[in-house]
Amino acid sequence: MSDSPGSSVRARVLGPLEVRRRDQPVETGPVRQRVILALLLLNTGRPVPRARLVDVLWSAPPANAVNKVQGYVAALRNALEPGRRRRGESILRHSGGGYCLDVPRDLLDLSVFDDLLAAAAGARPDAALGLLRSALELWRGDVLADLGEAVADLPEVQAVRSRHRQAVLLAARLAEGRAASAALVPHLVRATGPAPLDEELHAALVVALHRCGRRAEALRVFHAVRERLAEELGVGPGTRLSEAYHQVLRPDADLSVPAQLPPDAPGFAGRSALVGSLTRRLTERRRDPGVVLLSGVAGAGKTALAVRVARLVAEVFPDGQLFADLEGTGDRPADPDEVLRGFLGALGVPDERVPAALPARTALFRSLLAHRRVLVVLDDARDAAQVRPLLPGSATNAVLLTSRSHLAALDVADRVDVGVLSTPDAVALLSAALGGPPRDGAGELVAACGHLPLALRIAAGRVLLGGREDLGPVTGLLRDERVRMDELRLDDLGVRASLMPSYRRLEAASARAFRLLAAAPCPAPSTAAAAVALGTGPDRLAGLLEPLVDAHLVRVDRGRCEFHGLVRAFGRERALAEEPEAWLGQARTRLAGWYLGALWRAVHAVLPGSGGGEVRLPGAAGAPRFTDPAVASSWLDDHEDDLVEVIRHAIEDRLVDTAVALAATERFGRYFTRRGHPGHHRRLCEAALDRACAEGDADGQALAAIGLGAAALQAGDPDTAFEHLSWAVKHLDRSGTREEATAWADLALVHDARGEPREALDALHRARQIYQRVGDERGSVAVLGGLGRQHTALADYPSALVTLRRALARARRLGLAELVADLHNGIGDTWRHAGDAEQAVAGYQAGLSRAERLGDVRVEAAALEGLGLTYLRSGHTRRAGEKLAQAADRYLALGNHPRAAALRAAL
Repeated sequence: MSDSPGSSVRARVLGPLEVRRRDQPVETGPVRQRVILALLLLNTGRPVPRARLVDVLWSAPPANAVNKVQGYVAALRNALEPGRRRRGESILRHSGGGYCLDVPRDLLDLSVFDDLLAAAAGARPDAALGLLRSALELWRGDVLADLGEAVADLPEVQAVRSRHRQAVLLAARLAEGRAASAALVPHLVRATGPAPLDEELHAALVVALHRCGRRAEALRVFHAVRERLAEELGVGPGTRLSEAYHQVLRPDADLSVPAQLPPDAPGFAGRSALVGSLTRRLTERRRDPGVVLLSGVAGAGKTALAVRVARLVAEVFPDGQLFADLEGTGDRPADPDEVLRGFLGALGVPDERVPAALPARTALFRSLLAHRRVLVVLDDARDAAQVRPLLPGSATNAVLLTSRSHLAALDVADRVDVGVLSTPDAVALLSAALGGPPRDGAGELVAACGHLPLALRIAAGRVLLGGREDLGPVTGLLRDERVRMDELRLDDLGVRASLMPSYRRLEAASARAFRLLAAAPCPAPSTAAAAVALGTGPDRLAGLLEPLVDAHLVRVDRGRCEFHGLVRAFGRERALAEEPEAWLGQARTRLAGWYLGALWRAVHAVLPGSGGGEVRLPGAAGAPRFTDPAVASSWLDDHEDDLVEVIRHAIEDRLVDTAVALAATERFGRYFTRRGHPGHHRRLCEAALDRACAEGDADGQALAAIGLGAAALQAGDPDTAFEHLSWAVKHLDRSGTREEATAWADLALVHDARGEPREALDALHRARQIYQRVGDERGSVAVLGGLGRQHTALADYPSALVTLRRALARARRLGLAELVADLHNGIGDTWRHAGDAEQAVAGYQAGLSRAERLGDVRVEAAALEGLGLTYLRSGHTRRAGEKLAQAADRYLALGNHPRAAALRAAL
């Protein structure tokens, strides 16, 4: 839309004069003032001389006519642009000896009408008819109907009426079928109103009424205009009107064209872009019949979409629309023989002339459609063999086909995957089904229904039962996956019942694969993990998955087996009902083992020295191996959600023992908390603590407490961290294990955050003794760096630098990249406190660059904060502000809201 001064003014002249500003009606004043406005709109963008305005307004102009015109124009300018102050920006401007009104073409109905006529002039017939229909829909009555005689004789008004007449006549010539003719009748009636003796217009009206089955009305129109011609002109009907009359009197076989489309789905909503795309595909010219396949999961709304599109394009197929339900998902799919018998009967072939053999019936069907424009809609096809005999052979026809299968063996011009609805479309469908927009909670209900149209309609029906308007009760029932299939049922509708035919058609091996993968401990297992879970190889897996993909039960994308949420719930239900518990447990354990084996190896590759790189579990041996830390890091990032679900199920469903579950949680947290994703780690630690408590496992409780302490510390809550870690070190006291050392090392960080350097030093010395005793070099280096930081806190800067540099050298020698970055920050902290800004900046820059390469958000945040504080002390406030703002963003990502808030306050 234009950004000109007139872009807020919209005007309409194709009917009563109407002006709106910012969507509010504009009062345009007395009749003469409105006539000026009308004349300016009819000449929009072109100047109208002041003398012309005077002549139009008065047959005998008064002496002050020019002053009056100027007053009217000023009043119009104030009405159109209230509050305008500056000169030269008005949409109603002086031009020579007159005035010019500038309204963007898209905001004046007359301009839009003319643009559509111009587009139709260069379009093919079917497209031209659509454009003309759109142009004619702009008319609300005669031009400037409310001004009547005041403008009736204006040349501009006569010219617009003439263009309207030509558009109506052209549309009438292009409209071949019943639907198109019926749609044009109101426009023809409007055009004949101001032209009661126009024979060509009345002839077109007679033909249109006849074509849409209103024969009696067509005859009445003919006789009425014949009488007017005789009374007023003393002549009889001309050639065109007489031909129209005789056409009505002749028997017309076209009135028998089939119109078998079902009614439009009530409350159809959404998919506007797809509907537009499909209508274009079905109506564009082709060399072969246009076969468009709509495939998708059960309940996606394929039939409703097909019927909506078919009804929109029906007028482009004036020789009829055929429809057949092929019942492909039922136990007894439709026989092509019988479908063709029905089609041939609808096309006027008597039963005795219908051939007995299927090939002969197909040949006759194609012959009858060879020179016709017919749309064939085939709903719910089972396979290619069922569909092939029903396809016409002429390019004048089009076929709209729906199926749950991809029908890969069928030669199809366009394949369209009908997925679930977008959130706005899903809310629109829910609103339509409810009879109005819900007050609140629509988003949660839509999510619980998986954006699936069938589920949304059922849920809306459940809401309406008993006259309820609150979505909460139904949403609450659908939250529990265990009963979701039971709740998504209403009368003869049900998501389970809709999915069951697709499932029952699977062979036993593919059905079992579907059950086991749907019950997997992560929603979208990788194909490699799926093969391990099923105990098969990649080639065999592809054969098992192919029928599932074809039936839209599984989608394989980028090496993952993806399920729609409701399909997965259905599959899990089938697994629990049909799969032996032991087999199901073994498959889930193998899949969990694969993911945990990959987690161990990937974390070990990214963070060397962080513990062993192997875990002994069923399925773990087949997990991927990593030699490149970047590849391992990428794998971890891509599979974060999978790992969360696998570890959660490993803990809650006891797929692995407590020690392995806790070790998995610790490794997950070690990597992902540094990446700025702390929430998952905290929740997994809480789940591990619950399990350890339920089993009376005190050691497990202590290990979970260490994880929760680290999570609390990262979230900027040192007091909570102190509670968890103090309990852990008390329980693990003198155990001499790596876990006890970790607890002391983390407790040192808590003391540091609380400003307790001597307590921190004591904790670090305890941790260091244990790390050295168990031979944990990584832990020893980390503790050495911690000791250096505490020397800084105690203002012993020489000792701090010596200690930190020793730690840095050892970290480099051992390849501990994440510690190298952190130690550079420690050196930067020491120089900043010692007052050497240049050395401090160098340390922080070294730490920041390495942290960014590693994706270590924790170290990035500390480096940016150090840089900001250094710049601030040096008087570089702008640079300080930039760095502190960036640090605050990193702390927010880490979940450390208190630290982020403190930095923003400092800004």
